[in-house]
Amino acid sequence: MKLERKQDLSIYYWLTSFLGPLYSAIKVVDGFPTEPIVTPSVSIDGENIRLSPFQLGDRRGRRKRVWIIDVYAKNKAQRDEITSEIIDTLENGITVYDYDSGFPPVVVPQLGILMPYEIDATPVHMFEQMMEHLYWRESIRFLTEYSSVV
Repeated sequence: MKLERKQDLSIYYWLTSFLGPLYSAIKVVDGFPTEPIVTPSVSIDGENIRLSPFQLGDRRGRRKRVWIIDVYAKNKAQRDEITSEIIDTLENGITVYDYDSGFPPVVVPQLGILMPYEIDATPVHMFEQMMEHLYWRESIRFLTEYSSVV
């Protein structure tokens, strides 16, 4: 499995691990939701990947990636609370695990860490006339830089 997919899975399981105990009814979706949205829900999607050279003679360089977490809630208070929890937890970084040892793995070795920076949380205003069900949405966009443990 490629490193990018391991990062995707690590962020997905990171979200489910700390949001699940806080909000028993929350649904975490890998990618943009394609089914009708059930509130509260959170979706995670990886965007562009940027590789930039770090030093002469080092072909690996730095791996940067843009991520978007969308929060869908029943009301403004719920949206703001879920967004705050995500941002507070996000600032600690996200551990990337090696999922090649099986699913679900018994012992998951740590490959590295995604360190977030440039975190932007923007409310997305929805108009009642344009949809059947009104919900509250926030889009959290952030960049990460990957560094391996080795």
